[in-house]
Amino acid sequence: MLSDNDIKEAIKNNNIIVEPFSENQLNPAALSIHLGFEFLKPKSGNIIDPLNDIKEDIYQKISLSENDTYVLKPDEFILGETFEKIGISKNMGFLLDGTSTMARLGVSIVQTAMVVDTGVGATRAKKITLEIKNNGNNSVVLRPRMKIGRAVIFKLNTTSSYGYDERRKYKDQTGVGVPIKTERV
Repeated sequence: MLSDNDIKEAIKNNNIIVEPFSENQLNPAALSIHLGFEFLKPKSGNIIDPLNDIKEDIYQKISLSENDTYVLKPDEFILGETFEKIGISKNMGFLLDGTSTMARLGVSIVQTAMVVDTGVGATRAKKITLEIKNNGNNSVVLRPRMKIGRAVIFKLNTTSSYGYDERRKYKDQTGVGVPIKTERV
């Protein structure tokens, strides 16, 4: 796991790209990330088959401006994006987690997809999709650019043979995006 000094060095050497980056984002062993401006809210009443194409029209797109807010109701789920564009080289790993403050309010930013794969955004930094859920009893106000999570970064023992953006299904998404059908063996 990288320390704040290691993260600064990795950014300097382009092993990690964070746009924009401020040293205020550094924690002793993590990097703070912030909430972006775009959201996708699933429309209820649909039957979704993850093995088939998932249509964009089952989501309501929400775009906030700098001073707008979004009130996340109890038990509500939305897709969001990071404010920062991120890139990870093929020799780094990246785990995304929420902040302690948001967790104490009942808000999580990952449901199960906490791993941001090696090689994501390596050639062109991109915003990361967040899976935001209010598990609490109270509505929580979300604002663009608020601190929403942190990234724990680690160095791989050996460089991966390929990066995520070279062959995986979300490689062309640059911001918050709808699910793409899953695979079956």
